[in-house]
Amino acid sequence: MAADGLRELVRKRARRVTLAAFLDALSPRDRMQAVQGLGARALAALWELAATDDPGPIELSLLVPGPVPAGHTVEWVGVNSLLLFRRFAKRFVRTSDPQLLVGHNTGAAQWLVGPGYFTVTVRPDCPSELLFDYTRVPPAAPPGWPALRSNEQGLARMVFGGMYDHLRAVGSHAAVGAAFTYGRGPRGQHFALARGSLLPTGV
Repeated sequence: MAADGLRELVRKRARRVTLAAFLDALSPRDRMQAVQGLGARALAALWELAATDDPGPIELSLLVPGPVPAGHTVEWVGVNSLLLFRRFAKRFVRTSDPQLLVGHNTGAAQWLVGPGYFTVTVRPDCPSELLFDYTRVPPAAPPGWPALRSNEQGLARMVFGGMYDHLRAVGSHAAVGAAFTYGRGPRGQHFALARGSLLPTGV
């Protein structure tokens, strides 16, 4: 199984180029299953391994490839290292600013904590990583997306308040991230994503 293969590569501390080649060779379905089969320790290890072999600069087109039509949403399925609600998805869309994407979270916990809006840029101090900033939300929700909801109020504050993620690519269709809190540093939480479906405008 693809999930077993990825876990074994992580256990053996394979370098980023090996992990990327393995994931890129999988079908989209197998890639998603492999990523969602990772446990908390494997996610933390994958985060470290993704920084090997000089990954080089990252681009926003990792998340929303150039051929994707304007206004269409790209969904990435993922898994995190939390105890509950481990499986989720993040959705991304381009903005009028070529250096900025908008994203939100969707999954079983969305009804409880909200959509968790964030913006995406290349990290200015680390061009090999993307920055998901939950303190900077868009002025309006993209068409068809959930209504905007503050990340600093109610239960959303416990999950998204003051949060930002760093994201490292693992090949062309997968990535691994780590969560941080402004002014406090790493949260000790990790997640991995695999590109899923292209959703039509208004979804």
